[in-house]
Amino acid sequence: MRMFVSYSRADNSLERLVALRARLAGSADVYVDDLDWAASGFDREDAVHRELVRASIFVAVVSITYRKTPWTAWEFDVALKRGIP
Repeated sequence: MRMFVSYSRADNSLERLVALRARLAGSADVYVDDLDWAASGFDREDAVHRELVRASIFVAVVSITYRKTPWTAWEFDVALKRGIP
């Protein structure tokens, strides 16, 4: 199972993202952009697109700015269109 975590950087520190991944990792392979993209071998946009398309679960970390950023709005819309639970 592959999990894609979508979040606003403005509202989530790296420490919080590390803790979130630790909570989710027991049940899935978890992709958190700020923690994983550099090791992917792709540029950031390609890594996000690749991981989102491969995801079987989409986790939205909803916050004040979540739907206001172009990236998170795009990620959320792709997940909806692809029917990723």
